[in-house]
Amino acid sequence: MTPWPSHHTHAFIFMKYTFELITLSLLLTACSRRDAMLTHQVAGVWQDGPTKITFNSDGGFANHTIDGRGTNDFAGTWKIADGVLTMVLTSVSGSKPDGRVGDVVHLKIVDADEHHISVSIGGQTNTFNR
Repeated sequence: MTPWPSHHTHAFIFMKYTFELITLSLLLTACSRRDAMLTHQVAGVWQDGPTKITFNSDGGFANHTIDGRGTNDFAGTWKIADGVLTMVLTSVSGSKPDGRVGDVVHLKIVDADEHHISVSIGGQTNTFNR
């Protein structure tokens, strides 16, 4: 004879993990709210030296850079999840582009407001301004 029928065992397991489930749910909700806020803040035109990047509210982006290597243009899609800006290149042109179609770039958003955004990749932080 088992000490509890199986339906009691399932109820016990559920109750045992209720706190963890609620905590995880609240954490995910907070992350999605932050991501929505960041998505709203990031949409628009940004500049860092010779680089001008436009994040469209429809999820597309265009990047234009003129520097010592010439003029390079990139375009693609973008989204923010868990505080990370992910960009997928769908179009690349220029004399010496740094990327290829299909490349994916993940930038950790360090700080953002309506006037600047700081992103980190590979231990290096860059700040773009409006």
